[in-house]
Amino acid sequence: MVLKRKNFNESPLQVVAVEDASGVVGKGENYLSEIERVRATVLLGSGKTKKISLIIKNQHETEQMKKLSLELGVFFREITMYRDILPKMEDLLDEIKEEEDLLWGRCYDYRLYDRLVFEDLNEAGFRMADRKKQLGLQAALLVVKNLAKFHALSKILLDRGEIPLDVFGKHIWAREPEISKRMVTENAERLLKVMKTWGDEWQEASERFEKAIPDLGKKFAEELTVKPDEFAVLCHGDCWTNNMLFKGEDLENPTAVKLLDLQISFLSTPAWDLHYFFKTSVRLEVRKKHTDQILQEYVNSWKSLTSRLPYGAFVPDVDYVKENMRKKAVFALEYCTNLISIITGDTRDNADLEDVMKALKEAEDKGEKIPVELWDLSKMMTPNTINIIKDIITDSIEFGIM
Repeated sequence: MVLKRKNFNESPLQVVAVEDASGVVGKGENYLSEIERVRATVLLGSGKTKKISLIIKNQHETEQMKKLSLELGVFFREITMYRDILPKMEDLLDEIKEEEDLLWGRCYDYRLYDRLVFEDLNEAGFRMADRKKQLGLQAALLVVKNLAKFHALSKILLDRGEIPLDVFGKHIWAREPEISKRMVTENAERLLKVMKTWGDEWQEASERFEKAIPDLGKKFAEELTVKPDEFAVLCHGDCWTNNMLFKGEDLENPTAVKLLDLQISFLSTPAWDLHYFFKTSVRLEVRKKHTDQILQEYVNSWKSLTSRLPYGAFVPDVDYVKENMRKKAVFALEYCTNLISIITGDTRDNADLEDVMKALKEAEDKGEKIPVELWDLSKMMTPNTINIIKDIITDSIEFGIM
């Protein structure tokens, strides 16, 4: 109780004044919101005021990006996470007197439904890893350890009926299944053109991929809603390098991690987050050599946490996780048509997203495809990007999904 009172007394309750603001992330580093760092005077629980640095996350104000944000409900979803879900997870951790720090940063304030105000984790020594270089083994182990805790806590709340299914029951793109199918198909067609430049040894894979394209969008759209008989957790939804901050002088051996950006959280199997994180954020050579070790860390963390909580249901083991990822390999195949290039590639010359969305709307109105030059994924691809995509394609053939 003394510690809680101390935390309350030192916690910001209200922003009194904002003195200056600056951008936080550059072009190609964030997509569904605008983020700025501000120096502000805040009112503490003790009644005193203090000057601190804050991160403010705002909804886009440009026409098409604002429209997209509202249609997808990303700020509504994230505010619900910080207002309703994460405090319940924190209560569970308090029950077992969890000594490790929270898995997420503090949200100090929000405005329905277009703004959130967060603690500036840079002030506590956290920083972002390089998305192009991706993560090494120790960072990957740390992330899956905390991701398992997030999944396990969500499973307890889900079993208690404390996660609203009307909010989190489906992925944001499940609201627009036809648009999702079209996006997947068009991106796959662009990737196919790139694959055909890889030489004769990739001819058979290209032919297989081409045959898979007509059904790929449908298969992916079907997986945006978890099936009733599947083992579901609340997934982070967008678990990649830029949505986590690490602490430590050497990011090859970080001491702590914070998960950020919960705008896309939704119910799915653990495979969604694991595929997403593995394919976008863990170096290929690390993933190929240490997958079993990383998955074992995930399972051990889940078991350790749930053994101390009132939870008597299924606890996944490594065999389950591997099989789940095999069954959901379509996730990874879809990621390589779009996300892998954006996340690991060179996005400095990308078109402005507002221009892309305008062009997409105009193309839809005319029944046409978005001009390739406006969103050319091949121009973003680095040699590492291509190697990741080749690895995913190879796995997809092995798993029989193309």
